[in-house]
Amino acid sequence: MPKKIEKSFDFYLEGIKQLISIASAIIAFSVVFSKDFLGIENVNTWMKAVLIVSWILFAISIYAGSLAINALTGQLDPGPEADPNHEPSIWAGPVRILVDAQQKLFIFGIVLILVFGGISIFQSSKTNNESPHEKDKVEIPIISTPS
Repeated sequence: MPKKIEKSFDFYLEGIKQLISIASAIIAFSVVFSKDFLGIENVNTWMKAVLIVSWILFAISIYAGSLAINALTGQLDPGPEADPNHEPSIWAGPVRILVDAQQKLFIFGIVLILVFGGISIFQSSKTNNESPHEKDKVEIPIISTPS
């Protein structure tokens, strides 16, 4: 195999592995710090659903990335029944489809986690602007007596 094609496989594999690592780190970070840092207890059910859907998208992205690595391996060594004129390519159908799926799922996961983060920051800044004793205030009506 020419050195140029070999290098393209190396770079492609590194890109796939980087997305797997970043998606794994985002899931781990957001799960561990969702209560403390992201303020998950202050958001409504829909926003929690957005966060969970982003985790699912990242998990599927990781799975698609691992399948893409397997597809790359299949391109490099297609097996004994393969066409003897087989030229390995990073542009082969299964590889391309899986890498596209990995990248799109990752992007959608990023968008959803940014939406969740932005709204939770907005909500926490709204609640932080109130005095801590604001909710405990009791209005006492003023009763005036006729003079």
